[in-house]
Parts: sequence; structure tokens; C-alpha cells
Amino acid sequence: MLYVVMGLIILIAILLVLVILLQEPKGGLSRQFGGSGAAQTTTGVRSTTDMLERITWGLAAAMLVLILGLSKMTGNTAPESPALEDIEAAPVEQPVAPQE
Repeated sequence: MLYVVMGLIILIAILLVLVILLQEPKGGLSRQFGGSGAAQTTTGVRSTTDMLERITWGLAAAMLVLILGLSKMTGNTAPESPALEDIEAAPVEQPVAPQE
């Protein structure tokens, strides 16, 4: 089950990247330097932009839910490192003050 959820997270991440790359730039800095927003005034382009934005938000929400669900399913199952036990068990030496 964990591998299925991880696979879905990877698939959603790839789809999210593709959908973001398909979106038209919304102006910002390029519009201030002479770029025009004429391409977005067309009705078909505007509805496509809205659809891609909704898909982006839906994929982001699905990814968030899957990641939180995966975190809840796995719990705190990280194995303890033996090196950490050695560090915690080692005696702490006090520094010697220099004598004048």
C-alpha cells in the first residue's frame, strides 16, 4: 500500500510540472517590459487558462492529502542509528582551564 501511495505522489508531481508548464504567463514582470496580454483576451484561451489553474490546484491538494496520509500511515518508523546511542552513552569531558 505504501508503494502505491508513493507511486501516486510521483505521478501527481510529474503531472503538476506538466500542467504548470502548459499555463500561459499571467504578465507580471514581462508585461512591464513591453509584453502584451492580448493572447489571454480570447474566450477560448481564457477558459483553458481557468481549467489549467483548477487542475493545478486540484493536483496540489491531492498531493498534500497523499503526503499527509503517507506520513500518518508510516508513523515514526525510522530506525535508530547505533552511532547515536554511542554518542549519548559517551562520557562528556570537561575542558581543562589553562594555568598561568
